[in-house]
Amino acid sequence: MSTPQTCSCGTFSIGVCQDCGKLVCRDHSRLEGGQRICDSCIQERRSRDQAAQEAAHDAAHQAVIAEMRAIADPIERLLRIAWYQENFEGLADDWHTVCPEYSPDGWDSVAVGRWFAVRAIDQGIPTRAERIGIKRPLSTMFGNRAKYNVGPEIRSWSFRSRQQHKNWPGVILSDGSVVQLRQGQADYTATSDRDYTIVESITPARLDMNALILMAEALGLTVDRPGLRRIQHPFVYGVIRGPRG
Repeated sequence: MSTPQTCSCGTFSIGVCQDCGKLVCRDHSRLEGGQRICDSCIQERRSRDQAAQEAAHDAAHQAVIAEMRAIADPIERLLRIAWYQENFEGLADDWHTVCPEYSPDGWDSVAVGRWFAVRAIDQGIPTRAERIGIKRPLSTMFGNRAKYNVGPEIRSWSFRSRQQHKNWPGVILSDGSVVQLRQGQADYTATSDRDYTIVESITPARLDMNALILMAEALGLTVDRPGLRRIQHPFVYGVIRGPRG
């Protein structure tokens, strides 16, 4: 029971809650923005703030989904929703709402690769240079110094996670072909200022979800709108490999 000088717990008060006007002690209040607020009113403030944040996120999310749905190109919608779901909270049916042509488990990698190549060239996104390598020792006066004869140059955009080393899935060649490159065991220095990665083999491949996300970033098919709740990831999922040298 409180008296005119005490908090509801019976302890002598140190001030008045600026929201409800009750006398409060130090244990059952705190300063919020320079104002003395009781614990109950602090909880009410938190609930109001959370409700406002939820409403802001819902409104921003619905606006973004509507904008993506209005895009005519299904592959652009595919990349946009893949990137969006990786970065912001949403609803379970967002993918189907935005991109009913493709499921989250499958898409036409050949069509996506060709589509990306055209737009990457238009935007001037640089390709990376690799060299086809023929695995054969080269005898020199210093012994077998190289493990490969160096073949023709190939240009590509490649998308890989940081855990992938020797094999690069989801590589898009400059003609739009989607392949996997198998890296040789050593780099070859073609000139004093240019290094090439030796590629032992090139095989057809498919683009995984990580590739779609990185392609969207490369083309600028991203969004950042006030109110959206971003997903916090513990590490970066991948990189787009640019030119070297």
